[in-house]
Amino acid sequence: MGEVRGPSQHAPNPPVMQYGGHLSTDPGSGHLPLDPGAGYSYRPPPHYPPPVFPPPPHRPRQHTPGWAWALITVLVVAVVVMGAVTVVEQQRRPWDAEPTSPPTVTQGEDGYGQPNTTPNGQFTGEHLITRLNEALAARDRETFFSYVDGAAVEPLQLWWDNMEVLGWTTGAISLQAPQGSDYADDTITQQVLLGAVTAGSPQIPADSSHPDAGLSYAPANLYQVTIHVTDDGASGVITGWEPQRETAPWDLEPLYAVIEEHAVVAGYADEREVVDRTAGAAEEAAQWVTQTYQRETGTANTNRFLTFVTEVPDRFNSWFIDSADLTGWISDRAGTMFPQHRPLDAPGLDAQIATGNRMANAGGILTVGPTGLQYGIAEATDTLVH
Repeated sequence: MGEVRGPSQHAPNPPVMQYGGHLSTDPGSGHLPLDPGAGYSYRPPPHYPPPVFPPPPHRPRQHTPGWAWALITVLVVAVVVMGAVTVVEQQRRPWDAEPTSPPTVTQGEDGYGQPNTTPNGQFTGEHLITRLNEALAARDRETFFSYVDGAAVEPLQLWWDNMEVLGWTTGAISLQAPQGSDYADDTITQQVLLGAVTAGSPQIPADSSHPDAGLSYAPANLYQVTIHVTDDGASGVITGWEPQRETAPWDLEPLYAVIEEHAVVAGYADEREVVDRTAGAAEEAAQWVTQTYQRETGTANTNRFLTFVTEVPDRFNSWFIDSADLTGWISDRAGTMFPQHRPLDAPGLDAQIATGNRMANAGGILTVGPTGLQYGIAEATDTLVH
């Protein structure tokens, strides 16, 4: 790619991959009063155009041929039509499948899969979580889905497919609060954390002094699951699955991604062009951040970054945010870095994955929306670095 350069206005300190605050969009008409005794006077502050949300369409350049604008017009119409279809489809979310009757549980080779001796009891899930983690570590789809049925199949298939798009190598699932969880009528509703180490997940170098040296981060989301319990609480089959709190992009739509050396840029499959256009800038920003940390501290603990991009405001406001309550959010934000949960320690979990409580995070994921993309790739690079 050639020499990697940082934006000219960056401070020399190592940067942080997060969204910063905005400057005032209206400097006002008043100026600071002149002070004759000071020996100098203030110049009027420059006037910056206020940001527009959503972004306005770009003006056509004079040298752009007519056939190109005809093609762009067709593409815009296609995007509008596609967007209308997407809205209709999103009225039915992946986890909105109709409830099904209790699954038929098949006894496994290890002897598990036995009916409960009583319909009520304490759920530990030790066998279920162990087998799921072993399947995630091996990316064994068949074994994993042998413990999934009914309304949980569709959302978990989408999750699995999207992890493959993001270049995952291993995954982890853990019960959020296994202590004292009781089931009734052979059923329990439980919260779990599910995540994966993707091509965009930070991997702490083994020679680092960081507490997680040699480990990888598996950003995990919180889900509410319904489990048909077997083996007196030791195992079962997942029959319901729904995201809790904020929803991740991989839980909503099929993804498309570009995987570079230090950066992974992803978006919905119908915004492939946006992803392709942003990938180079994301890699340049990631290289600059990594090299700066390496130069200033001797170790680049954060060396890989995952970014989701979109030019659709509603999508941008649905990622890792409760879209029903955007009070307090800056309407013209260019991008936001969201810290991610770690999975808790759990039986069968891949030893290379960093675990921890809710006070420890698994790095962050950056989202960039219309305002961060509207002024071109150079401005997008600044947003990505910040």
